[in-house]
Formats: sequence, structure tokens, C-alpha cells
Amino acid sequence: MYGILIPESQFKAWEDGTGRKFPIGIYGNLYCKFDSRGRKFVIVGKKIKKIDNNNPIVVPELSEFEKYEIRLSVLENFGFEGDFHYFFIKNYE
Repeated sequence: MYGILIPESQFKAWEDGTGRKFPIGIYGNLYCKFDSRGRKFVIVGKKIKKIDNNNPIVVPELSEFEKYEIRLSVLENFGFEGDFHYFFIKNYE
């Protein structure tokens, strides 16, 4: 996943400002996932590639344009800016 880590204070401020609960899961072309540290952070960005446990972990390379599109989508949908990174996430589906 390529995205930004948003602390609880920021996503709570978004909730207070919009009157909505912060979305978890698919939100348009973005994906929102709480981290594993007691829901104190949420990662907002885009899932890049699904791998299974038998594959070696390979970080997909995004183009600068793809990274820009993700940053712009996060800004337009939630108003968040900052440092974007690659995150390895595990879904228990």
C-alpha cells in the first residue's frame, strides 16, 4: 500500500469537521485501514498489489505520476498532506 499515516487527533478532527465517521476499507479509489497499534492511526492510500504468503515480498515501484495521483486523491477526499510511504499491510479475510 502506498499512503500516509494519519494520527488519531487528525482523523478525529476530520470526523468532527464533517460530522461523519472516518471510513474504513474502500473509499472511492482509496483504501483506509487502522494500524495495529490500538486504532491510534489510520493509513490512507491505495493498495498496490496483493501477494500470497508463498511469494517473496517485492515492493512495486510506482511512477512519480502514480504517487502524485494518490497524494492528490487523499488531499481532495480528506484534506491530508504530508509524507507518503509504502506500507505492508495484512488483511485477515
